[in-house]
Amino acid sequence: MKLPIEYCLLFYEENKKRLYMSYDEIGSYSLNETNFNQWKKNIQEDKQYRLTCSELETNGKLEDVAHTYTKRINPYSGRTKPKYSKVERLARRKFNITDYLCDEYDNNDIYDIFPDIFLNVLKYVPFNEMMDKISIISQEIIQRMADYDEVIFFVDDAVKKSNTWIFLLFLGELLKTGHLDKDKCFLMCDINYIAEYLTQTDNDIMILQMDDMSYSGSQIDNVLSNITFTGYFDWYICVTFLGETAVALFDKYSPNIYYFENTEVLRTFINQGIDYLKINYAGDQLKTLTDKLISTCNSSPLSYAQAFGCENTHIPIYFDHKLADQYSSLQKLIYTGSWPTIKGKCYNLPLLNNCSVLWSPYNNVGCYKKYVDIENQNETCPKTFYKRPGFKYSFNGVPLDRDNNLVNELFHKSKVKTKSKSKSKSKSKSKSKSKSKSKLVD
Repeated sequence: MKLPIEYCLLFYEENKKRLYMSYDEIGSYSLNETNFNQWKKNIQEDKQYRLTCSELETNGKLEDVAHTYTKRINPYSGRTKPKYSKVERLARRKFNITDYLCDEYDNNDIYDIFPDIFLNVLKYVPFNEMMDKISIISQEIIQRMADYDEVIFFVDDAVKKSNTWIFLLFLGELLKTGHLDKDKCFLMCDINYIAEYLTQTDNDIMILQMDDMSYSGSQIDNVLSNITFTGYFDWYICVTFLGETAVALFDKYSPNIYYFENTEVLRTFINQGIDYLKINYAGDQLKTLTDKLISTCNSSPLSYAQAFGCENTHIPIYFDHKLADQYSSLQKLIYTGSWPTIKGKCYNLPLLNNCSVLWSPYNNVGCYKKYVDIENQNETCPKTFYKRPGFKYSFNGVPLDRDNNLVNELFHKSKVKTKSKSKSKSKSKSKSKSKSKSKLVD
C-alpha cells in the first residue's frame, strides 16, 4: 500500500524526543587510546608467533605447531600426538600446512605495521557528524524533489531496523528546511508494490531509500535485482556513507540509481591500507608489505591473521549507534581487540570507550574465528538502541510491533481508539480525527 506522508509526520512528532534522548543515554564510542596502544604493543612485542621457520626448526617446534593447527582444523586426527610424518601428510593433503606456516612466520613483519594501518584508516563517526551529513543531504533532496511529480520514501524491513530510525532523522531535517512538499510524498515498504505501481502511472517518480550506510551494496542489490522496473523513476540511495564496492555494484543499474553529492564514498580497508603504505614506504619494501597486507586479508582458514578478521571488501568505519557486522566491517577486531597467538589461548582487549566488558561467549573465540557476528541485541557495543527489546516506537499512543513493517503499523495503529478520561472528550477527539485523517491510497 501507499501511505500519505501525513502519517509519517504524526509518527515523527510522537517519537522525535526519543530519537535523540535514546542516543544521549548511550554516550560516545571513540577509540580507547590506552587500550589501542597496549594492543599495538602486544602485537608488536609478543614473540610467540614471531619465530621464523628456521628458528622453529632449530628449536624443534615446527612439529608442535603443525600438529596444533592440524588438530584445530581436523579435531578427529591425532587424539594422541602422531608422528610428524603423519601430520605432514595430512596437512599437505588438506592445506599444505607446513609450507603455509613457514610462510606466515617469515611474514611476521606484517604484524609490526598492521596496528598503524588500522589506526590510520579506521573512521569513527560520532552522532553529531552523522546528523550534519543528514542535514546537508536533506537540502539536496529538497532541491531535486522539484523535478518530480511524486516522491516515494521506501522503508523496507522491520520497524526495529536502522532504516526506520534513519528515515525519521531524515524526515526531521527535511521538515526543518520548510520546503517539503507534503502533498506529493508517500511512504511504501513493499518493493513488489512499487514495481507494480510504476507500471500504472505516467508520473515522474523520485524514490528515496534511506539508511546510515551501504557497505558492499549487497542488501540494496538483493532488493532491486529481482524486480523488473518500468515507468519513469529515479532511485536515490540516501545514506551518509557509501562503500566503493557498493558504488561499483550500483553502476549496473545506471542511469536509474543515484546517490547524493554530499554522501561520502569510502574505500575498502585494503585500498586505504595500500595508500598508507605508499606514503610511508617505497621500492621493494613497499611491494613486499603490500603483498603481505593483501595476503593477510585474503588468507586461508589457518592464517594467524584470522585474529584481525580483515577482508578486502571491509570498510573500516563505525558509528556511535552501530558497529556493522563482520561481513561489512572489522567488527570482531574492534569489539574484541584480539591478537595472534600459537599457544591455543586468545587474548582480548576492547578498543572502544564504553565497551570495556566483553560479552562472555566472545572472550575466547576472537583469535581463531574469522567471522564472529555479534548479533545479540542486548550485548552489542556500540549499543544499537533501536533494536533492543525495551525500545519501542508508538503511534496514536500505541506501541508498534517491532517486527512488522512501518506502513502496516502506522495504518493499523491509526485506527486504534485511544482511551480518554471523559467520554465527551473522547467523542470530540474521534470526530476531529475522522475529519482530518488522510485517505489511504491502495
